[in-house]
Amino acid sequence: LYSALILSNVDASEGAAWRVTEYLEEMREAGLQPDVGICHAALKVLSVHPDHLLRADVLEYMRARWLSLSEEGAHDVAAGLLRESLFEQAMQRIDGMQRSGIHVQPWLLDMTVHVLCMAGEIEEAYRVMRQRHEAGEPVLSKNVWYALLDAGSSYRHAASTALVWNTQVNSGYINPSSGICLNVLTTASRAGDAILATDVFTHLSKRGTAFTTIHYQLLIDCYLAASPPDLTRALSILSIMELEKGASPTPDVTRSLYVYLRENPELVKEAFKILRDLHEQGRKIPIAALNLLIECYAQQHNLTESLNVYKLIHTFLPAEGGGTRKTLANVDTFNLLLRSCRLADPPDENLASFLVSELLALRIRPTALTYDRLILVFVQAG
Repeated sequence: LYSALILSNVDASEGAAWRVTEYLEEMREAGLQPDVGICHAALKVLSVHPDHLLRADVLEYMRARWLSLSEEGAHDVAAGLLRESLFEQAMQRIDGMQRSGIHVQPWLLDMTVHVLCMAGEIEEAYRVMRQRHEAGEPVLSKNVWYALLDAGSSYRHAASTALVWNTQVNSGYINPSSGICLNVLTTASRAGDAILATDVFTHLSKRGTAFTTIHYQLLIDCYLAASPPDLTRALSILSIMELEKGASPTPDVTRSLYVYLRENPELVKEAFKILRDLHEQGRKIPIAALNLLIECYAQQHNLTESLNVYKLIHTFLPAEGGGTRKTLANVDTFNLLLRSCRLADPPDENLASFLVSELLALRIRPTALTYDRLILVFVQAG
């Protein structure tokens, strides 16, 4: 009778742990000793309606009377611990079950992964799923894989993200949303996983996604974070962007390239050679890429090389379709050159004056920054 009354509280909406406490107290007052069935019924209710103190009392009662915990009971205890967010104790229980040769039911492992992902414990969730995958578990829930991909990519956990993508997305078992794909791309970018980043681009292109500057910027960051960094591919992305409608590279997109070249100043000449090779292959070179080199030389206080790059900008005009354009230079080009004039030792006010006249001759509209930098050149030149 009491076993049935206790089990009636397993219902998630109508049941309650306090009723189990009342039934056990009622049995004690009646002089009835809970048997192993009553204890397991209580543990089953507590797997749905957690009560840490009551569970501890039941387990201690069973231990004191040498009552064995069944496999089902062990599952219920672990589930209750997970519901209480006692993850370390729950994992110790599950690991102990596995070491004892107990077959842990898939529903408990699925629950474990879901709860760990919700709590941000991605490393532990990844460990559980990797073990299940490597053990050849026949049926792994797509929802669990999806949850791991969502959480893993959100927390930029490279190993879990790569595991799910390589085993589930590439195989066509799950089809992540565009938001998750962007998270995966960001994760790959931080980890320098160029293969994963390329796979994401391939997946999105098959879907017909219109790529934006953020997609390309992450791909550039990925190539620069790779081991070893791939400067050629990173710069080639800029030429690809130039062909995309609405995705022409801006100075913002080149920031990671600027930081990389600033830390490796000896590679600026190599970067120019790469752009030259791309141009000779028929690729369209955006002015943002050339401005990047001018900016790098300006940062090195190398006015001569900054000016050399400027003098060669016209050679990067497209062989066809260039129209009547004489140069690719824009106002950013001249602003960077004026900055280079200011940083030179000594500041070159004569060159600055020439550059302003050149800008006006090309009918490029100066900005407030143009005048600001021109004034600074003359101020510092004395």
